[in-house]
Amino acid sequence: MPIQTFEPMTKDFATFDCDAHVTEPPLIWERAGEFLTRDEMEALRATIWWDNDTQQLIVGGKAGVGIGSPRRGGIPGTMRVISNAGPGVKHDIQRALNVRNLDAKTALTQAQVSYLDFAGSYEPEPRLRDMDVQGIDQVMIIPTDIDTYPWLPNAVGARAFCRAYNEWAYGYTKANPDRLFFAALLPMQNPAYAAEEVYRVAKLGCRVALIRPNDAMGNYPLQPKYEPVWKALEETGLMNDTIILRLADHGEGGLAHGMREKAYTVYEEMIHIPLIVHNPKLYPEPMETAAFYDHLNLLPTILDLAGVADAESYGIGKSIVPIIRDPSKTVQDHTIFSFDDLFFVPASAAGGHIRAVREGDWTYAVYFGLDGAGLEYELYNLKSDPGQMTNLVHGNPTRDTKREWGRLHKMLTERLVASANLPDSFGWPLQPALA
Repeated sequence: MPIQTFEPMTKDFATFDCDAHVTEPPLIWERAGEFLTRDEMEALRATIWWDNDTQQLIVGGKAGVGIGSPRRGGIPGTMRVISNAGPGVKHDIQRALNVRNLDAKTALTQAQVSYLDFAGSYEPEPRLRDMDVQGIDQVMIIPTDIDTYPWLPNAVGARAFCRAYNEWAYGYTKANPDRLFFAALLPMQNPAYAAEEVYRVAKLGCRVALIRPNDAMGNYPLQPKYEPVWKALEETGLMNDTIILRLADHGEGGLAHGMREKAYTVYEEMIHIPLIVHNPKLYPEPMETAAFYDHLNLLPTILDLAGVADAESYGIGKSIVPIIRDPSKTVQDHTIFSFDDLFFVPASAAGGHIRAVREGDWTYAVYFGLDGAGLEYELYNLKSDPGQMTNLVHGNPTRDTKREWGRLHKMLTERLVASANLPDSFGWPLQPALA
């Protein structure tokens, strides 16, 4: 079978992939006995175990839970998506191969699935070769079945698995410690076990730990019982060397204005989301800022924090590092909000598409359908109307209101043009305040 080859990518900038999934291999369980006690091995078998005889991941005595582990080289007539996803294997190709597998005459052979098998998802040397092809300098590997592990009820079994995974991941990175890094799994089922694992992996040189913001058992990492974990992160230096950004992609109506969920309006409850920057060196004491921020700023901010030169050249946002260093500063005097629902409402529904600007005490929004029908406008002064109960452009707006309306609409239009976010399916209104 002819084999396609690729030349390594050439570029003049560094690339770090911090979302480099690995497919947890049977080797994790096969090697566990080398460093786990007999009791820990028994807990591991009862909690989460790869059964070589049936080629299944067994979680709490049940098969078919989680994603599982790959068989080296693949299985004829199958497409294992999580390990058939290397350079060039796109979704349309995966779909075409799945169709072939429906017919025994055209199903993939062992040689073909072996060729497609992305060995780099569980072996470091093939991963390094693929990184060269893709132009990736460094990666931080993370497990793919991470949504299963926090729900393991047996704390001893969870501790055993986290150690088994972390030992395997550490061994994976030893193939090239300058390019391969791992994020450690912590058994948050028991804070003492989690803290113990932090100290252990820190001695291996690990600088990152994986902690979910919440799990199915109602645990949150900010609960007081997890104080030993944060103390361990601080004492090992992981906290000092890390800048944590806590943010969200939307707010929640919470029955304000009689609404719930997150969409179709520009009320503060929906669009005023938190951005919390945490680092004990930067902020030994809590501080606040009233400066504007939007998610377009996230990429240049992270790059700037990482020391990348000319960070703002990689996107259309602004770095807010000056604000992070001095909360009294600002980098912009307004922010833009966009919303498009392409799934749940008709394309012509006015509430399905929004462009808005938030500046000073003002929130101004344009609601529209993709055909330009149903144009609606909202203007609120948050200083005099913090609950956004009075739309100032509804009915017969005053002359002063029309002046603010026109100014804000011009500002919004210019920003939409600059960010290539101006709707192009109809003629965008230029002076609605004069209509």
